[in-house]
Amino acid sequence: MRKIFVTLAMWLGMVSAQGTVQAQALPEHGMLKMDDGNWHVALTLHRQDGTAPTTHAGTESNSLIGGLWSVGKMEIPFGDDLYVGFATLGYDPVKAKYVGTWVDSTSPHITEMEGTYDPETKTLILFYTTYTAAGVAEERKNVMVYQDHNTRDFDSYLMVNGQWQLSMEILYTRTK
Repeated sequence: MRKIFVTLAMWLGMVSAQGTVQAQALPEHGMLKMDDGNWHVALTLHRQDGTAPTTHAGTESNSLIGGLWSVGKMEIPFGDDLYVGFATLGYDPVKAKYVGTWVDSTSPHITEMEGTYDPETKTLILFYTTYTAAGVAEERKNVMVYQDHNTRDFDSYLMVNGQWQLSMEILYTRTK
């Protein structure tokens, strides 16, 4: 209970006399606007066992919170099951890195990511660790390339024997 009180007191200390939080978006937060909106998802899963890739279609919707965070929800039907995932993405000025989280309907673990964005190539690269159902850690890397206002390319890689192997591709196209 004391921890909750301390956290609340710290947050209240950031609130101004007008009742608003004293936080301002930095130039680095500007890239988050590129995710805002509704998207069609064309996903390709690459299996590590060498079997043929599988393709799936779904949706993603992202909203900005205070210009500081992009919060998104992805939904993809897999036969009779619906895969649902939630993402956050922001810029942490203390770490000087982009940071994000991911939770979904298939894992009891929260994924925490961090990485960099290159404005010249419009490329976001995030690194993180996930866990298999058996609890084995897996090193991963996501690469998002913002082609234009309506198109994003996403590649996810798994570290296998010291090499990055493509495990998933997503083509995002903006919907109206």
